[in-house]
Amino acid sequence: MKKISVMLITVVLAVIITVPVFSGGDREEGQDVKTVAVVTPYMANATTAYVIEQFKSNASGKGWKVNVSDTAGDFGLLVSRIEDAVAQNVDAIVPGMGDPAQMTKGLKSAMDAEIPVFGLDAGLADGVVLNITSDNADNKKVSFEAFFSLK
Repeated sequence: MKKISVMLITVVLAVIITVPVFSGGDREEGQDVKTVAVVTPYMANATTAYVIEQFKSNASGKGWKVNVSDTAGDFGLLVSRIEDAVAQNVDAIVPGMGDPAQMTKGLKSAMDAEIPVFGLDAGLADGVVLNITSDNADNKKVSFEAFFSLK
């Protein structure tokens, strides 16, 4: 299920950030590299790390540049990293597993700069265009079955 969610957000991002209105700013002719900032307060969590690494792998396969920032649970720093991404004029921002209610200032900066924000299991809030949430019941079932199938 996690892999499907990661693939889905990668596809959605591919469609949206290739549309000129969401390009994140002026680019020199011939420069097609898309830059995506992934921000998370929870990279120490195995599930978060897995999902972000899968996203990074899929995005890199499309030729995108992916910058990952982990703030180790510090939401003030997370907002700062979102604002840094806005200042760097990235093409999209992807919060991984953070509560968007705690990032409103950063999300507003992204909205003002017309940079789309796509959540990976982060929830919806003003400024988040799309959120892909995993099916925790299915994840629990798959994890349980995998654990008890170990020999």
